[in-house]
Amino acid sequence: MRFWLFEGAPPLRGENYTDPTTGAVVNFTPSYIELFSPGSHHFTGASVDAGGWKHTYVVVYWIPLSETDWFVATCWLHQFDFFQHLMNDPNTSAGTWRAVQESCPIFNTLLQRASNPTNYGASLLQTSDPDSNETVWLLGAFFGNVHVAGLNDLFDGFPGEKFEEVVELTGRLVPEIGDGPMGVPNLMQYIGSESSKADFRSMMRSAPEALKQIAEFAKIFGQ
Repeated sequence: MRFWLFEGAPPLRGENYTDPTTGAVVNFTPSYIELFSPGSHHFTGASVDAGGWKHTYVVVYWIPLSETDWFVATCWLHQFDFFQHLMNDPNTSAGTWRAVQESCPIFNTLLQRASNPTNYGASLLQTSDPDSNETVWLLGAFFGNVHVAGLNDLFDGFPGEKFEEVVELTGRLVPEIGDGPMGVPNLMQYIGSESSKADFRSMMRSAPEALKQIAEFAKIFGQ
């Protein structure tokens, strides 16, 4: 699985489909459905096309749990591994948890929900990539008792509501762990390696527009 904000040409895997109107790419693999929804375009100094522009995509996954049960999610890879380390350390766990509760309401809610397996609201949990078995962080939501006959079914009704919830919360979580307002404790100071934090900040420049684009894509696929 890939980090939810992806730059460059989407890799094609297994059976795949490219929407001629939006440029969105969908990969169908034995483990999940992988959507690359085109977002903003911005100039970069490397890996650009002939026009000097590079595409940014929002990546969303649908993981089938049974014939009628699904999990829709964005992947954050190892972004919160260091947070888990702080929580597991008796010298830092109390202070870390208090900082999350007081300064990061969305992050706190997502973590609290993950402890309730019967909860159908979006949560942030650590689990295994069904393809590689690598442990990653997913921001996602369950939906069940749904027969999915085609892509449109993932954007209609309750599945569509869960999709929109996950994308919205992905965008709302960014300011809490990214470059937040002055005076507010910033989790990005404590979470992740220096290289991952630098990459994250760079990619966040494209996030707001990319999140808007994925909503437009959903409307087209849902027709």
